[in-house]
Amino acid sequence: MNDHMLVIVAAVILPQIVLWAVIIGRMSRQTDAMKHEARGRGEMVILEPVSASYRGWDKRWGRAESIGRLMLTDRHLVFKRPLGNESLIPLAEVTEVSDTIVLKRPVHTSQRYLALTLGDGSKPVFVLNDAPRWIDEVRNRIGA
Repeated sequence: MNDHMLVIVAAVILPQIVLWAVIIGRMSRQTDAMKHEARGRGEMVILEPVSASYRGWDKRWGRAESIGRLMLTDRHLVFKRPLGNESLIPLAEVTEVSDTIVLKRPVHTSQRYLALTLGDGSKPVFVLNDAPRWIDEVRNRIGA
């Protein structure tokens, strides 16, 4: 590899490393901040914040896929993006919880999906480890 190629590779890779370091750093600090904000709203944390990705394809909750932290309180599912906004999904609006999503025609089931249906028809979906535990806990909270 010649010197020019090395400079080009470094120019491409170094900004990526810096960006991901910032994102990972923010996500790790978000855990305590999310719990503090929930307590400030008078909510009890049921499931601690975990890494998750949003796959909702929904106008209300956002059409872009994104990574972030997901937390369950006694009143909300809280999703916080590292460089964006926080989504508070009221448990009172959740009508259905499952591990199955529909993408156009194919139906997909996965142990990693937390798929919600809300009263207004919106369907936020999260991908996370231990989704069955989250599904059970949300079902318990909504009485399903």
